Amino acid sequence: MKKFYLSYMLSILLFIISCFFKQNIKIVFEVFSLFFLLEEKIEYLFHNTWVFKRTRTLFIDIFVAICFFLLKEERLFLIYKILEQGVHLLFINQFGSEKGIDLGIKNYLKSSKIQQKWFFLFFFLLASIFLFLLLDQEKKTVFLFLLILLLFFKQNKLESILTYFYQTSLKKVEQKQILFHKEDLFEKIQNCDEIVLTKTGVLTSGKMEITKIIPVYQTKEEIFKYATLLEQKSQHPVAFAFHGNYKDKEEHEISFISEMKGKGIRGVIDGMEVVLGSGTLFEELNIKYPRVEFLHPTIMIAVDGTYVGTFVLKDELKSDLEFLFPLLKEEGITKSVLLSASSKEQVKKIASHLSITESYANLTLEDKLAFLKNEKRYHQIIYIDDRYSSNDFMRASDITVSLSPNKNCDIELLDGDIHHILFLKKEAKQLAEFKNKVCISYFLLLLISLVLAFLDYKNLIYISLFFLIFELFTFYLLKSHKKRL
Repeated sequence: MKKFYLSYMLSILLFIISCFFKQNIKIVFEVFSLFFLLEEKIEYLFHNTWVFKRTRTLFIDIFVAICFFLLKEERLFLIYKILEQGVHLLFINQFGSEKGIDLGIKNYLKSSKIQQKWFFLFFFLLASIFLFLLLDQEKKTVFLFLLILLLFFKQNKLESILTYFYQTSLKKVEQKQILFHKEDLFEKIQNCDEIVLTKTGVLTSGKMEITKIIPVYQTKEEIFKYATLLEQKSQHPVAFAFHGNYKDKEEHEISFISEMKGKGIRGVIDGMEVVLGSGTLFEELNIKYPRVEFLHPTIMIAVDGTYVGTFVLKDELKSDLEFLFPLLKEEGITKSVLLSASSKEQVKKIASHLSITESYANLTLEDKLAFLKNEKRYHQIIYIDDRYSSNDFMRASDITVSLSPNKNCDIELLDGDIHHILFLKKEAKQLAEFKNKVCISYFLLLLISLVLAFLDYKNLIYISLFFLIFELFTFYLLKSHKKRL
C-alpha cells in the first residue's frame, strides 16, 4: 500500500514540475505523471490478467488520456485523475481493499435498483436526443467522447462504492459469529415476512433432564434401563437426558435399533421389542397408551407392544426472548410460527409467553415440511431449526438457519443465539437504504454531468469536482455504516 501512496505523491510532483516547462518537455512530465497515477492498474494487468474489471478500466483510462492529449487538454484529465485517485486512496485507507470479497458481491451488484443494462440504455437514448439537436460536427465528436467517459469510466466507481458497503456488512456478520453459506442473502432477508421455527434447541436450551418417571407394570429402574440402552448412541437432544445416567454390569444383547427422526426410536433388547417415542409413533405402531396432557415434554416407552411408562423431561426456555418477536414484527416479520412435536398445552403456553403469532403441536417432520410447503405459496419464509435443515426443508423455505453445525443450510449461527435474526433483518434493511441513496445520488450526478458536457467539454474539471463531492458523501455514509461494527 505504501508503494501506491508513493506513486500518487510522485505523480502530483511531476505534474507540478511540468507546469514550469514548455510544450515538448511538459508533455513528457505529464505522461510520466499519468503513468504513476495508473501504476496500480498496470501492475494488475501484468500480474493478474484475469482481473477483468481492473484491466478494462486501465484501457479506458489510456484511451481517454490519448483523447485529451489530442485535444491539448491533458491538464484537465490529470487534475481529474489526481482528484479521483486521492479519494480512492482515502477509501482504501479507511475501509481496506475490496479485494477478496467474493461471497454474493456479483449478485449484490446486479440486484441494484437500477440495473446496469437500464443504465446504459437510458444514457444512450439521452445521447441520441442531444446529438440529434446538435448540428456542429465537432461538438458531436466531443460529446461522444465525453459520453464514453461517463458511461464506462465512472460505472466502475459505483461498483466499487457498493462493494465497500457490502464488505462492511459482511464484516459485521462475521463478528457476530454468523456464517453465510449462500449468495445474495441480504436481499432475501430483506424480503422475508415470516419466521417459522422449532422449539427444542431454538427457543429452549436443548439440554433436557428427566424430572419424573411414571412406570406402569414395571419398575422405574427397568424402564429406565431399556430407554438408556436404546438411546446410548443417539445424538438427539432427548437422548442426552439418558446418557451416562445408567450403569449396568450385565451384558445385554441389542440386535436392532432404528431411529425415526421427529418420532422416536425402537429396537430389540434381549429379544424384546422396545419402543421409545411420541404419541404419533405409538399410534403408527397401534400401541395403546393413556392420553394425558403434560405441561412439560414427555416421552413414552413400550415393551413388546405394551405401554409401560412415561418419562417427564425438563427443557428450560432460553432467557431474553420476550421482546424478540415483537421487535421482529416492527422490522417486517408480520407472522411467526412455532412448530413442535410437544404437547398442545406446552406449545401454546410458550407461544403465548413469547408473543408468537401461531403454534402447532404434536407434529412429525413430515407435518412440518408440509406446513412449510403450503406457507411458501403466500410468504417469504425464514426457517430456523436446531439440526434438521435437510434439502427438503431448504427447498420449502427461502432461508434456512441452523443453530448447530450444518453446512447444508443458508445461515449458521455458531453461538446459537436467535437474536441474530433481528440483527440480520436490520442490517439488510440498512444496506438496502444505503444502496438506494448511493444509486439515486450517482445517477442524478451523471445527469448533471451530461448537461455540463453538452454545454462545453472544458466543464470536465467541474464534473470531476462534483464526483469528488459525491464520493465524500458516500464516504460519510460508509463511516456511519461502519460505526455499528
